[in-house]
Amino acid sequence: KNFEKLRNKRKKILVAKKELNRISSGVYKSPNVHKFNFKNIDYDFSKDENKNKILVLPPCLFDALLQFRKTKNFLEPYEWLKFILKNAKRTNFSWYIKPHPNEHVRSDKTFEKLKKKYPKINFLDKFTSIQDFKKANFKSMFTYQSTGAHEYINANIPVVIAEDNLQSSFKFGKPVKNKKDFQKKILNADNIKLEKNDDIYKFYYMFNFGASNFFEYNFISDKEFNANDFKDFIK
Repeated sequence: KNFEKLRNKRKKILVAKKELNRISSGVYKSPNVHKFNFKNIDYDFSKDENKNKILVLPPCLFDALLQFRKTKNFLEPYEWLKFILKNAKRTNFSWYIKPHPNEHVRSDKTFEKLKKKYPKINFLDKFTSIQDFKKANFKSMFTYQSTGAHEYINANIPVVIAEDNLQSSFKFGKPVKNKKDFQKKILNADNIKLEKNDDIYKFYYMFNFGASNFFEYNFISDKEFNANDFKDFIK
């Protein structure tokens, strides 16, 4: 709603679209992008003959992501990741996990354990380029609450978001309704609808340019936080 208060909205959408397209092409390194995204590792997916390649983008597994109001499906990303892997085994898709570029060093052991438990899941270098996913025609991308969802949608890769996030007020950033809905999307990861519209450019403009002063965060406050609401998650 705050984007609609801005002047020259169409011009701002085109500016955001131009920069986002240049970033997605790998040609342009924007100062609006985290520095760890500047380093890209090329990966050749041509050896994988499975046409249904699915990507999973976990956040840092040691982040405490409790700032959003509607986090109820998975309180923390490790439980979310295990849920995906458990259900991914039931599919015939090629699943790939790309760790967060700024992942905590302690996560290495966690991923090593997951590799042993799920030998059919592919674990990528954390700097694998988005251009390679686009070239390989990945069918969808699953994320916990990533602010990079718009980049993958712009690259024509449908996105499934599990939890409340910075993009939730935009059409493309709506999280899944519940675990049952999420499970259904995992089992049908080859048939996720692409929600590509001007909202991804509106978000990019609001989040990365001077209009960020108008970007409102609906975080949960310390006063509102009640541990009893999360007693099933906290151990």
